[in-house]
Amino acid sequence: MVGFIYRYRIAIIVVSVLLSAGMAALIPFGETDPDIRNYVPISMKSRVSTDSVEQTFGVQDIVMIIFHDSCVISEGTLSRIASVTEALSEIRGVNDVMSVTNSVRIRGEEGYMLVDKALLFIPSSDDETEAVKSALRDNPLVMGSVMSDDFTAASVIVYLDNIVPEEITLTAIDSLLTVYPGDAVVLSGGLPYIRRAIMGDVRRDGIILVPAALVIMLLLL
Repeated sequence: MVGFIYRYRIAIIVVSVLLSAGMAALIPFGETDPDIRNYVPISMKSRVSTDSVEQTFGVQDIVMIIFHDSCVISEGTLSRIASVTEALSEIRGVNDVMSVTNSVRIRGEEGYMLVDKALLFIPSSDDETEAVKSALRDNPLVMGSVMSDDFTAASVIVYLDNIVPEEITLTAIDSLLTVYPGDAVVLSGGLPYIRRAIMGDVRRDGIILVPAALVIMLLLL
């Protein structure tokens, strides 16, 4: 066997290199499943419960957009959130949008249930800012959901549907956020962004890491 390998060493090396190159060329055409839930056993209790809920109420992916600043209860930041909320609802692929600017306050008065806007006005002075904070603190539909307890972060919750490809919707959301600049730092997240990151990482690793590893192994051999 050693004699055979030595006699045809050049041919063996050439064939090995060609086969490796051919396999590497097929990597960009491979398919990747970025859905994290598909990597969870279908018999797992949490997976069974999640599937049951989704079969009853439907599947809705959520994108979370966070506005972070020393105080988000300001005229500039709240106006920005209001504009983003309204614009997001117009994007095709977005089913619903929830933020502090379109949330409600439910209260009882003389035996009646009254529903008002959570944010009655956008403050333009320090006194108005304190008045808005006081009104929001007593609203459990806002605090801890679309507003942090210390008023340093506000969220915009975006519910997606399957009308258009997810990547198109995410690109539209990213583009929209650049249209409304401001002082607050904006962060975006959610399973749709995780899936996009996974796809990007897998493609990059497949194109760069795998061929590089093959080359290193061939050189060592």
